[in-house]
Order: sequence, then C-alpha cells, then structure tokens
Amino acid sequence: MRPSPRCAAAASTAPRCSFPDRLRPDPRHVACATSKTVRRRELDFSGALPRSEPAEGDREIHVKTDAQLKADVTDELAWDPAVDGSHIGVMVKDGVVTLAGHLDSFAEKHAAERAVRRVAGVRALALDLEVKPPAGQERSDSDIALAATAALRLNTLVPLGKVKVKVENGWVTLTGEVDWSYQYATAEQCIRPLAGVRGLFNRITIRPRVDGHDIGEEITAALTRQAIREARHIDIKVEGAVVTLSGKVHSMAEHDAAVGVAFSTQGVAHVVDHLQVAG
Repeated sequence: MRPSPRCAAAASTAPRCSFPDRLRPDPRHVACATSKTVRRRELDFSGALPRSEPAEGDREIHVKTDAQLKADVTDELAWDPAVDGSHIGVMVKDGVVTLAGHLDSFAEKHAAERAVRRVAGVRALALDLEVKPPAGQERSDSDIALAATAALRLNTLVPLGKVKVKVENGWVTLTGEVDWSYQYATAEQCIRPLAGVRGLFNRITIRPRVDGHDIGEEITAALTRQAIREARHIDIKVEGAVVTLSGKVHSMAEHDAAVGVAFSTQGVAHVVDHLQVAG
C-alpha cells in the first residue's frame, strides 16, 4: 500500500540523530534512545531563524551521557596520531573530563588536551598528566634553556630580546613584555616541542594599547563575523585593557574560540574567563 503524501511528508521531517562528520563516533555509541534530549529554538545573531530550518521547526540537541562522552574522548585520543592514548586514562563525571597517566613529551600533553577540547559535549577538562621523557632523552635544565633561547631567537614572530627564559626541573618559565597576543602565543609554541620540557609557565605580559577604540564592540563584531553561534549570549565587560567574558556556550570549541577572539583584539592585555560550557 502506497503511503499518503501527508504521511510521507511527516516521515521526512521526523527528527533524526546526527553528529558532526569530524567526530565519526563508533556506531556502538550512537544511541539516540538513551540520550537525554533537549529541545530549543536555534537563533542566529540577528535573532531570526536560520534559513536552512523551517520557521516552525525546533532543532534537537542530544546531550551525551558520561559513558558516551568517555567513548568519544577515547576514540578521539586514539584517532590523533600525535597522542599515544594507551598511556592515558579517561574519566568523565557530569560532562567534566579528567585525563590521567604519563606521556613522553610536553608536546604530546598539549596535543591530548586539544583532542579532548575538540569533542562535543565536554563541559570542562582536568589534566592529571605527567610528562616523563623516555630513558636516554632526558635533558638538563641548561640544555633546555639553551634550546629554548635559540628557538625564540630564530622565530621571526617573537620580538628579539623581549622574552626571557628560566628553567627549573624541566619546567620552563617565560617572562617579558610584547605588543601583541600572537607574539605571546608564538613564544609558547616555540617551547612545547623541545625535548626534555616537562611543563610551561607563560608569564609574558602584553603592553596595553590605549587609542580610544571600542574594544567591546570590536570583540562582538569579530565573534559574529567568525560565526560563533553563541555570540549574542556572551556578555563582554571592558576595564582598561582587561576584558571579562561571561555567559554560556555549548562546547569547549566555542569557549576557546570566544576567548581567543577576545585575546586577539587590539588593546587587550588580559582576558578574565567566566564563560560556562552548558554542554
């Protein structure tokens, strides 16, 4: 018996369980029936419904259980070639992910953190990872300091002579003052891949730039321009060169993007992060 057009239309608009392509979850963990489902109306920055959705429709957001989230985090760590997931234990409680174990390098620890932040549904992350260089690859503090100084000097994005290095028990501390946030970030990137580094304290400051422009408006415009979904729900307060972000976002990726936009805005020396990840 051929279904009526009305039934066919109803079937075609029935909500289906979907995931971003990049997550590629194991089919065993895709269980819409066991997911908690929250229905909300998705709005764009102007307050209008997205054109891709019917005006009368609501988008379903499937909130992962802790078991599903743990499986996704484990799969993401296994997928990332820069991480040896066999040395990392994953624990999840109420959307908060904890990684425990030991890794061969500080670069691998950073890669593990980035991998977890890519996973949808992660509300917060705790790192209980210890860096233990393999036998024969240990470096003295003097060797690390020499390598770090050379790496900073050879990187054209780091102003020459503006960043100082101190090393103690494999932990590198960077100090100094630079003009831009990208210089701050680049200095940190120079240190991560160095052999023997166990951790990093970035205490570089950014010189405030007072030129009368509206920092808050520039941050809001950049958030909207870069299509950060929750831009209109983020509250921005500016006091001199210090920006405070508060409100709710729906993923660690959105959280990191919002903080990154604020930190990259001209005139911002420090970002106070009060954003909450709703999951």
